[in-house]
Amino acid sequence: MPHRRRPPTVLARELSIIPKSNRDSLMPQSKEPVSCVIELDSGLPPAKIVASKKFKKPLPHVRKTHFINLSTTYKSDNKVASKIRSHARQESYRKKKAARNLTELSRSNPKVLLPHSARLAVAADALVSRLAVSEVDPFRKYPIVMNPKSYRLLRNLYGESSFIFTTMRNKGVFNCITDPAAFTQMLAMSSWHLSIESPANDRIEPIQLSIGAIQRLNHRLTTPHVDTSDNMVFTLLIFCLFEMVKFDMPSFAVHVNGLVNVIKLRGGLQTLAHNIPAQSMAFKFDVIQGLLSGTTPQFSGSGHSESYDVRSKRKSLFLTDLSAISDTYISEAVKPCLDILEELKIEVANEFKRRNARDNTVSRRIDWTSYINQLDSVFLDPDLDTLQNDLRDVCKVVGKIFTVRVQRALSPPNSVSPSLDLAYVREIQAQTTKSIPIVLINNSIPIRHPAGPIILWITFITASCELYGEDKRWHNSCLGGVRRGLGVKSFDEMMEIMKRFPWIEEVFTRRLREMWDKIYWEYWYHA
Repeated sequence: MPHRRRPPTVLARELSIIPKSNRDSLMPQSKEPVSCVIELDSGLPPAKIVASKKFKKPLPHVRKTHFINLSTTYKSDNKVASKIRSHARQESYRKKKAARNLTELSRSNPKVLLPHSARLAVAADALVSRLAVSEVDPFRKYPIVMNPKSYRLLRNLYGESSFIFTTMRNKGVFNCITDPAAFTQMLAMSSWHLSIESPANDRIEPIQLSIGAIQRLNHRLTTPHVDTSDNMVFTLLIFCLFEMVKFDMPSFAVHVNGLVNVIKLRGGLQTLAHNIPAQSMAFKFDVIQGLLSGTTPQFSGSGHSESYDVRSKRKSLFLTDLSAISDTYISEAVKPCLDILEELKIEVANEFKRRNARDNTVSRRIDWTSYINQLDSVFLDPDLDTLQNDLRDVCKVVGKIFTVRVQRALSPPNSVSPSLDLAYVREIQAQTTKSIPIVLINNSIPIRHPAGPIILWITFITASCELYGEDKRWHNSCLGGVRRGLGVKSFDEMMEIMKRFPWIEEVFTRRLREMWDKIYWEYWYHA
């Protein structure tokens, strides 16, 4: 019987039965490690004993810096590393530029306390390059989560696009807002202004205050322990400011009443003496509410001793909506004053005809004082509401300025004293301080609104007076802010708007061109 090769499993079983001492004697006596290859029943050559190679010591590991992007595959790591190196170079350039600008700033302002940190250097770089400091300010903590849209709205508040925003920024009111509801209301005010100023094809939807923020604010006012802190006062001031700019008189009345109650619980208006901007704004809002409702203001102070008996007979403005102000509404208020100016225009035209006539030897002198007296004799109408009567008050003063400007243009040089201009400017400042047109002047309406041209006309005539120093700069900035807020983009557009008023083309064209060029280049520089 032929000998059969035993399978590997049987061979392994038999080897396991052999004692260990005998099993060791069967293994080859060699110090070198060996590997035994067991040949299976597959026709392969018999197993051989192969000696392994000697172990070699590996080379020492040299560490290398690699930029690894964990979110991508290994193939894209080289591109990511290149981008990171480029970003590092740009960051180094930005720091060097910030340090250089900081050095230039310190040389130009040697008395300024010099900052020595890199973060302040970045802020100084933004200041020198006229960027939005509010967006790159490293020390400001915002009460809400900011996004690109919020930064754009905040830049609009801190920019040069609105006169009323510039005033609040210079007074430091915006920097005092730390409440989330008030901060959101600030951004809502900015978005509402941008929605008016932007063209029709680039409409910006105004943001709305969340219901939760309104509920939290109401809870702080209605709880038994009312919040009377400075933070609460500034919150109500921002709400009142937004409603005044938006011309939402019912909401304005509610917020002013809440503001008055909080200040009374604090102990009176004198408790805000440490913060003059908040004190003046609270007093102004209280006076405006009294003028609109025909009641006596809650806070008394010097400089506002006007009797409210006459104004209380007028209609309240709380129910007047901005959309309800039409051309008829405006013409009812300003028509008597414009009619007097038209009569003056006709008389001056006839005077020029007499001067140019061949058989005329003596020109008739125009009685300028009679027209000023006619403007003074224009009385307020009890059938009109507060806004219409206030517009009539302002137009009376503007008509006097018109008359003086025409008299100066048609008279010999230095025959009309410049002190008249300053006196009328003081008068119109008093009118706008105690009346509601100051609300419309501060960019509350677009130029497409019927009240837009009359506001532009009033602002231009006030700024065209022969003023000097701070008064001239103040009224020029007023005209620039109104022009930008009303959306006037070109001089021709401004002339088309102003042509509807008398004497613009005959007397004021050159002055309007000079002021337009000045505010245009100033706006271009700041923008």
